[in-house]
Amino acid sequence: MREVSVQNKISSNKSYCVLDIAKCVAAILIVFIHHGFLFTNKWTALLFVNVLCRYAVPFFFVSSGFFLFKKITFKKGKIEKKKENFQIFLKYEIRIVILYSVWSLIYGALRFYDYSTINGDYSFLKDYIASLLFSGSYYHFWYLLSIIIAIPIIYFILRFIEIKYAILMSIILYALGTLAYAYYWLPGITAYVELYNASQILGVAISRALPLIIISLIFISYKPLSKKLSIGMLVICVILNIAEVLFLNLYTENAGNYSYVITTLPLAICVFSVLTNINITINKNVCSYMRRISTIIYCVHPLVYYFINMLDFPTMWINFGLTILICFGFSFLLIWLSDFKYGKVLKYLY
Repeated sequence: MREVSVQNKISSNKSYCVLDIAKCVAAILIVFIHHGFLFTNKWTALLFVNVLCRYAVPFFFVSSGFFLFKKITFKKGKIEKKKENFQIFLKYEIRIVILYSVWSLIYGALRFYDYSTINGDYSFLKDYIASLLFSGSYYHFWYLLSIIIAIPIIYFILRFIEIKYAILMSIILYALGTLAYAYYWLPGITAYVELYNASQILGVAISRALPLIIISLIFISYKPLSKKLSIGMLVICVILNIAEVLFLNLYTENAGNYSYVITTLPLAICVFSVLTNINITINKNVCSYMRRISTIIYCVHPLVYYFINMLDFPTMWINFGLTILICFGFSFLLIWLSDFKYGKVLKYLY
C-alpha cells in the first residue's frame, strides 16, 4: 500500500456507517463467545464460536484506533505536537475511564451480591480492587482496561516514532503476545510464558490492544486496497485462520486459546479493509444508534444473562434469546432516556 497524506485522508467526508452496523453485529458475536456452551457439537462450537465470533474483538480494537486517530493530525509520520491533538486523546481516554469506572461499580454490586449469597472464601474488597486494576472488574472488561492502558502508550509512541516504525513494532509485540497466548506449549518458553502471565493486563494491553489499535493507522496513512483485492485477501486469511485453529486444536496442547493466533492480525486488517470499501447510504441517526447500542450490549449482556439464567427455561437457547432481546430493549430505552434533560447522566453508560 502506498503512503498518502494523513491530512488528506482524515479530511475525507466519507461515511463509515457500515462500521457502526458491523460494531453491533460484533457485539452480538461477543455474546455468543461468552455463551459458547450453547453449541453441543464440537465442530460447530469450534468453527462458529472459536473462529467466526473471535473476529469481533480484534475488529473493535482496530475500529477504536481508526476513529480516534483519524481525528488527529500527523506531521512527517508522527503526531503533530499541538494542543488540539492532545485534547482529542485526553477526551477519548477520559471517556473510556468513565465508561469502565461506572460499569465497574455496577458489576461490583453484582459481585458483592455473589459474595454475600455464596460466601466465598476470599476478601471481596481486596479481590475486587485487584481485578479492577490488574485484570478487569468483570470477565469481559479486560477489553476496556487494556484500551485505557494502551492508548496513552500509543499516543506517546506516535509523538516520537513514525507510523511505519510503530506498525513494525506493533507486529513484533503481537507476535510475542501470540507466542505466550496460543503457543505457550512450545518447549523452552515456560519462563517467558510465566513472565507474560504475571504481567496480567499490562501484557495484554501491550501485546494485544496496542498492536491492533496501531494497525488501524494503515487505513489512515496509506492508500486503501481495492475492494476486489480486499475480498480476495480476506478469503485467504479466513482459510488460513481456520487451518491454524484446527492445527492448534488437533495437533497441539493448546487448551482453547484461539482468539489471538498468528493469523488474527492480518485477518483483522482484511476485515476492516473490506468493510471500509462498502459504500451504502444509511440514515445517520440509525448509524449513531447502532454505534451506541454496540457499546451498551457489550457492557450489559453478562448482567442480563446472570438474572435470566436464574429462570427455569427448558433450554439455554431461550435464555440466550431473551438476553439479546432485553439487551436491545435496554439499549433503546437507555438512549431514549439520555436525550432528556435529567437523563444526560445516563450517557456515561455508553
